[in-house]
Amino acid sequence: MTLKEALIRSYLVAFLYVGFATFAVLNSYGSSPFYGEWVLFGLVITLPVSIISFGIMYASKEAYLVVIAIQLIMFLITGFLIFFVFYRHKLR
Repeated sequence: MTLKEALIRSYLVAFLYVGFATFAVLNSYGSSPFYGEWVLFGLVITLPVSIISFGIMYASKEAYLVVIAIQLIMFLITGFLIFFVFYRHKLR
């Protein structure tokens, strides 16, 4: 596996995981059209990357841009961590 393939795979997994967390956080209010029982499950599964964003959404339901910015940072960090943990030793 090349470095490029490892980076693509790790950031694809990070995109799916953090994307699901972002979708769950943005729909955590009852007035959201996608609100349902799945939101609690989604937040619990993605707790490491959604806890800060959920706290911000809980404090102010109009903070969509702040939540998206934080989730973008979490995406970059998560992608790097996945690459570092799973693929670094395979590239040597």
